[in-house]
Amino acid sequence: MSTPTDSPRLTVRSFFRADGFVARYGIAVVSVLAAAFFYSSIDQYLEKQATPFAVFTVPVMIAASYGGMGPGLLATALAWLIGDYYWVEPLYSLSIKHVHEALHTSVFLGVGIAISGMSRALRVARARAEAANRAKDEFLAVLSHELRNPLAPVVAAVSSIADTPGLPADVYGDLAVIRRNVGVQTRLIDDLLDTNRVAHGKLRLQWEPACDAHAVIAHALEVCAPEAAAQVVDLAYSAEAARHHVRGDPARLQQVFWNLLRNAIKFTPQGGQVTVRTDNVDGVSAKRADGATNAGAAGDPVLRVRVIDSGAGIGPDDLTRIFKPFEQGSGHTSRTGGGLGIGLALSKGLVELHGGRIEAISAGPGRGAVFTVELPTVATPAAITPPAAAPAARTDRASAAAAARRDDSPEILFVEDDPDAGPLLLRLLRRAGYHVTLASGVGAALREAEARHFDLLISDLQLADGSGIDLMRTMRQRQGVRGICVSGFGSDADRQQSKNAGFELHLVKPFDVETLKGAIERTTAHNGAPTMPAVTP
Repeated sequence: MSTPTDSPRLTVRSFFRADGFVARYGIAVVSVLAAAFFYSSIDQYLEKQATPFAVFTVPVMIAASYGGMGPGLLATALAWLIGDYYWVEPLYSLSIKHVHEALHTSVFLGVGIAISGMSRALRVARARAEAANRAKDEFLAVLSHELRNPLAPVVAAVSSIADTPGLPADVYGDLAVIRRNVGVQTRLIDDLLDTNRVAHGKLRLQWEPACDAHAVIAHALEVCAPEAAAQVVDLAYSAEAARHHVRGDPARLQQVFWNLLRNAIKFTPQGGQVTVRTDNVDGVSAKRADGATNAGAAGDPVLRVRVIDSGAGIGPDDLTRIFKPFEQGSGHTSRTGGGLGIGLALSKGLVELHGGRIEAISAGPGRGAVFTVELPTVATPAAITPPAAAPAARTDRASAAAAARRDDSPEILFVEDDPDAGPLLLRLLRRAGYHVTLASGVGAALREAEARHFDLLISDLQLADGSGIDLMRTMRQRQGVRGICVSGFGSDADRQQSKNAGFELHLVKPFDVETLKGAIERTTAHNGAPTMPAVTP
């Protein structure tokens, strides 16, 4: 979790930085001297009554915009001295002979002072805007943490109940409902954070050279199928595109199609239909938002994905603003549909980062809508036939792994101060055969570490009596443990902070016990250098 930093100290090194004292005031001096040299080279071609102060306005603007008010005033004063001494009669004197030259000089001084003052106001305004953005980012990070944390014990409790033998069949259905809605809530939190990252150009994509869009869409349909069934909406999929591989981030593309599908299902009444249809069209899709071209060569077919629903439709006024953050359709549909109004805005940003385009069309309220995504395609990669899987063998391996855990499980110190999530996850991990000790904070964890040796530390970042970052550093120094971070904070900065402290994996809450078990196996299975894959459930 990032924290505000103190004001930078004034050091010798700071004087020579790109934004230091020497650089800022040096720019002022150099720009004025350059303007003086330029004016001297053209002076012979100008009228006799011409003065250099119009030319000297340029270095004043440069100095003020780069260095602020002080360098701007220095450039103004230096330009006035040079101009008055060399080009204002009487020459080689600071006195002024003619009224019009005195007027030119006065106007230049006034303009220079005004430009310098404005630069100060602009820098102050910019600093305030940046501070406001940092405060907003901090607020969103804390908000996501506070929203995620209560979901963690819910997911753990569902896993615990589901493992109870002899439950009635309808209980499993109820548990599936809980899991599905926790997943929806988690995705909404992710969308909120990702919308902010896209707006600030901070979202990083995990590029794959040839991502199968058909597989991504099929997975999104699978995720949305329970919600469609609950609302009695028929889902149909027609994959007609011959070229359906794109250069992109599969997780982010799935996020796009999940948002479009969920939006279509939400606004389609019972008995309606949502159809996903793919095909290829000619042409080259738009450039990426960063100005670079996508991997698709000019003339390659474009993959067109249409999400067609028979739902509430969209009015012409709403079509112009539905892709803006926190904007929704007006009137009855927005109130009944709910949501934050960020899914379509995020989808647009993600599609444009992939070099594509997205649009919506509708014949009007009550007549359904069509959302179209176009992405540049790449050549289909050579087919790779995966080895045949043997379910029985997998079962045998799972049983053997569980038995091995019981016989030779690593000693795990699990640090969690949530009174609900901690005991639930402890019980689930012990039930899976792991040797786990639960500590409710930094102090309790250090006391446990004094009494015995641990192989693996699983810890939250934010604890009631300290920081999981400091705990990990101490445990690495004392016992050389490996580490898994579990936290409601999941930004790139948070992941980097946990990696720097020695955590090898960073799990973002909420996660199910299978995700945690997989992380434990990955962390304890290898003896190489620590890594930090992005792990999110």
